[in-house]
Amino acid sequence: MIKDQKKESSQRIIMTKRVYITTSILIILIFAFSAISTAENKQKKKMPSANVVVSRVTTGTIAPEGEFIGTVYYLEVSDVSAEVNGTVKIIKFEEGQRIRKGGVQVKLDSNLLQKNLQARVASHEQILSDLERARKNLARLENLYKKKIIAERDYDDQMFQVKSLEKKSAALKAEVERLEIELKKKVIRAPFTGVIIKRHVARGE
Repeated sequence: MIKDQKKESSQRIIMTKRVYITTSILIILIFAFSAISTAENKQKKKMPSANVVVSRVTTGTIAPEGEFIGTVYYLEVSDVSAEVNGTVKIIKFEEGQRIRKGGVQVKLDSNLLQKNLQARVASHEQILSDLERARKNLARLENLYKKKIIAERDYDDQMFQVKSLEKKSAALKAEVERLEIELKKKVIRAPFTGVIIKRHVARGE
């Protein structure tokens, strides 16, 4: 009996020691995990946040690329030139540049032409003023002629004067229109949409 009790007490002591050792190991492991997690948290706090870029993923077909040797033929080729004389003032294109139909390519100097146009416009306005006065005088003489107060010659002279002024007015009007057309032609435009192949002009020419 006594031996059995001693064995039982020694087993209890061993069990107690094992429990104590196990508990100590668990406590050490808990402290170790706690220290590791604390260190990781501190490291995470020190590290800056990463920039993330998001883009939409799409599907499609990629066209295969290849190199080919060949000759390019143009549907239309034109050597554009000015219809009027003048010094080149502005150039708005370069070789290889794409241009659209009607786009301004070159501007010629038009100072003298503008002054000439202003003079012709003023002369035309003066003739119109003289013509209006002559028509009023003709209307007065016509009434006097019908009443036989003036001679037929005086009436005819005034009538021919009105016709002469009308011819001069028409001629000056046509001259003004011609100068306006010439002024527009001082600006050279592209005849069609295309690509500049060669530049044959420089400023001052």
